[in-house]
Amino acid sequence: MEALTDQFSLREMLDFMCRRIELIAPDCMAVVMLSTGAILHAGGHGGIPMPVLQAFEGLEASTAGGACGTAIATAEEVVIPDFGQETRWPALRAVACRHGLAAEWAVPIILRNGEVAGSFSLYFRKPGQPDRWHRRIVNACVHLAMLAIEQQRSRESIIRLSYTDRLTSLPNRLWLNRRLNELVARPPATALSIMVIDLDRFRKIVQALGQGRADQMLLELAGRLRHGIVGRDVLVRTEGDEFVVLTTQDATDITHLAERILPTLEEPFTIDNIPINISGSIGISTHQDGQAVEETLRQAYTALAQAKKAGRCCYRFFHPSMNRQADDHVILASALREAIADNRLTLVYQPQVDLRTGALHGVEALSRWTDPVLGMVSPGRFIPVAEETGQIRELGIWSLRVACEQMADWIARDIMVPTISVNLSAIQFQDPELVSQLATILHQTGVPSERLIVELTETAMIENFDQTMTTATAIRNLGIGLSMDDFGTGYSSLSNLASLPISEVKIDRSFMNGFGSTGNVRQVVTAIIRIGHTLGMTVIAEGVEEAEQCSQLREIGCDVIQGYYFGRPMDTSSLDKWISARRAAPVAVA
Repeated sequence: MEALTDQFSLREMLDFMCRRIELIAPDCMAVVMLSTGAILHAGGHGGIPMPVLQAFEGLEASTAGGACGTAIATAEEVVIPDFGQETRWPALRAVACRHGLAAEWAVPIILRNGEVAGSFSLYFRKPGQPDRWHRRIVNACVHLAMLAIEQQRSRESIIRLSYTDRLTSLPNRLWLNRRLNELVARPPATALSIMVIDLDRFRKIVQALGQGRADQMLLELAGRLRHGIVGRDVLVRTEGDEFVVLTTQDATDITHLAERILPTLEEPFTIDNIPINISGSIGISTHQDGQAVEETLRQAYTALAQAKKAGRCCYRFFHPSMNRQADDHVILASALREAIADNRLTLVYQPQVDLRTGALHGVEALSRWTDPVLGMVSPGRFIPVAEETGQIRELGIWSLRVACEQMADWIARDIMVPTISVNLSAIQFQDPELVSQLATILHQTGVPSERLIVELTETAMIENFDQTMTTATAIRNLGIGLSMDDFGTGYSSLSNLASLPISEVKIDRSFMNGFGSTGNVRQVVTAIIRIGHTLGMTVIAEGVEEAEQCSQLREIGCDVIQGYYFGRPMDTSSLDKWISARRAAPVAVA
C-alpha cells in the first residue's frame, strides 16, 4: 500500500510485490503476467529464471498460453500440482522443469469493471497444492495488483487527455511542444517544418451560428484535414479555429500540401441544414539547426500574419524580412500608444470646395504624427497598426475631440468653416459607446451637431451591416452628418447604401487616375454621381489635382471637390490664411 501511494511505476510496484512475497514464502516464486491486446508479457517478477519468463512473452492470452493464459482467458484460477503429470503445454512445461519448477498456481487479476487484466502466479519448487498461507498472500496481492493496474491506467488516461484535444481527438498544443522538442533533440536533428492553419473571421461564424454549430463545423473540418494529411505528417489542433501540421516534407511538397488544404477549407459545410462558407490562411516556417522550437513556431505565426495581411485565403513561407516588419510593428505600436497618451499627434485640414460657387464647403480633418525618434510617420503606417492593436478607438475619439475643439475656435473667431469631417474606423462603428461619446464631445465643445460630419468606409458595412446601421441611425438622430468615404472601392451593395442614412458620398481618389472626357472611368464616376443625387446625397470627388479634372467633374454634375488643385492638408494657421486669402480675392472654379 505504501508503494502504491509513493507513485511507483506499475513495473516497479509489481516487482516489489513479488520480491516481498518471496521473502515471506521462500518455497515459491511470484510472477505477474499482463495481457495487452490479448498478448502476454511480464508485468513484474521476483527471482524466477528469465528463460521461463521469455517462454511466455508474446503468447496469446488463451487456453494455449499455459496456466497464466488460461486463467486470463477463463477468469478462473488454474492449479497445476505437478508439471510431471501435466499433459498440456509441453513446451512451457519443459522450460519450467529444466529450471527446477515443479508446480504452478495462477489466479486471474480482475479489474472493477470486470475486465481480466492479467494473472498472478506462484511457481513452486516441489509438487503440491497451494496451502492456506499461500492463498492469504495471493488474495491480498491480487487485490493490490488490481489497484496498481487501475492506477497506472488512470495515469495513462490523464496523460493521454492532457495531450489530446477534447473536441477533435487530435493532438493538442501541449503535445506539439513536447514533440517539437523531441524531434530537434535527435542527433542528427530531423528536418521539420510547421504549417499553421487559421480560419478567416471565425469569430463572426461563432456569433452567427452559436458555439455548438461552430464546434460541429470544426469537427468536420478536422476530419477533412486529417484525410488530406499523409505519411508521417501530424495534424494538431492548438486552439479555437487554429490547426498545425507538423511535417518533414521538403519545400516543394509543403507547397503542394498548402495548395491542397486551401480549397479543402473553402468547400462549403452544411450544419443543421445551414450552408456555411469559410476560408483560411496558412503560415509556414522551417526549423533551422540550433534554433529554438519556440522561434520556429513564432516564425510560422509571423508568416500567417503576412498571409492574412495579403488578403487572406493564401499561404506564406517565413522570410527573415518578416521579422523586421514584426519588430517595426511592435516599436510603432508602443510609440503610438505613448503619442496618443501624451497628445503628440496633430490634425491637419484639407479644404472641400463647392464646384458651383467656389465657396468653402467644409474641411476634412486628417491625423498626422511626427515622432521624436521615428520622425514623420505616415497615416498609411500608423492607422493599420492602431486598428490591429485596438488603439484606433482612442485615436478616433481623440480626433473627434480635437476637431470639435477647433470648430468651436473657428466659430468663436467668426471664421466661416461650414463643416468639419472626421474619419472613423469600421471598428469604431461596432463600439456601443460611440454615439454617447459623440454627444458628450458636442456638448462639451458647444459645436452645433450639423457642423460635424462623420466619415465611414464601405468596410464598416461589410464587417457588420446590422450594427453599422444601428450606429449610423443614432448618429444621424443627433443631427450629425454621415459621409460614405472611398465609395466604389469596396463590395457593399447599393441596397445597403440606400438603407443607410447617409448625407454625402465621396468618390475615391483612385477614380481620378485616367479620368477624362470619355472612357469607362468617366462613365463610372457619372453613375456614382447620379446614384448619389437620386438618393438625395451631396457628392464629393477626392484627389482632384488638375483644372481639367475640375472642369469635367463640374460638367457631369459633381457637387464638391477635394484635392491638391485647391489646397493640400494644412495646419490651422495655414488654413486660416488660405480662407482669408480666398475671401479677399475669390478664386473662380474651372
